[in-house]
Amino acid sequence: MRTMRRSATTLDLASQLFGRWLALALVTGLALTGCEPGPADPADRTPSPAPDAGVPATPAPYPPDVNICRTDTVDSCGQCAYRCPGPDDATTMRACEGGRCELVCRGTSYDIDGELSNGCETQDDLAERQLAAIDDCDSSGGSVNGRILADTRRHTDAPTTRADGAPDTYRIPVEDGVCYIDPQITVQVVNAPPGAELELQARFVCADRAQDYRAANITVANGQSKTVTIDMPTFAPCSGSDSGELILQVSKRGGPAREVTYLLRYRS
Repeated sequence: MRTMRRSATTLDLASQLFGRWLALALVTGLALTGCEPGPADPADRTPSPAPDAGVPATPAPYPPDVNICRTDTVDSCGQCAYRCPGPDDATTMRACEGGRCELVCRGTSYDIDGELSNGCETQDDLAERQLAAIDDCDSSGGSVNGRILADTRRHTDAPTTRADGAPDTYRIPVEDGVCYIDPQITVQVVNAPPGAELELQARFVCADRAQDYRAANITVANGQSKTVTIDMPTFAPCSGSDSGELILQVSKRGGPAREVTYLLRYRS
């Protein structure tokens, strides 16, 4: 009996030891083989909703519209591809202002005829002119035809608006002779627009600049002719000499922005 119990006990112990060894072997085998989970069952995937055929997933940029343009440039003024006429050169600059083609005059250039095609076509080269000398016995003196330019254009140089243009200035040297100096100046307006007048300023400056004699300013309308005399001392008006310079300035005053022509005569 003791022998049988011992054998049963030994058998039970062996069974327990074999079971533990088998379990340990299974765990070790799994660790060594690095088993990974298999792919998920496709049946578990949730399908994404189909995009709406009418709305793109990413909005595409708008294509350029060839019919859109700026209409405030000289090459598209007021409407697309309408190019302003006129030159771009040393006298004229094209401009588009408020959808209308305009001209801007450079320097002493003026648009007298109002045409865009030929720009600021007239040059004012008479801003200041040196005339031939006379002496104090020269009763014949001299004369000059002049004009004051004016327009409605904008100008690059001040003054930027020139409805009255720029004054004309004349410098006439006067030499001392054996006569008394008594300068007289006559201005005749040949052609002026209604309402416009010319103003004449006359002065005599002694050669040593010590004395400066001026006449009262006069204004002359279209077709009129007026004479002014510079009042000077009979004896020694310029420290014993009659030499000096006669300075005449002619300006436009009022009226339309159009040129005025005149005739200027002078004597000592």
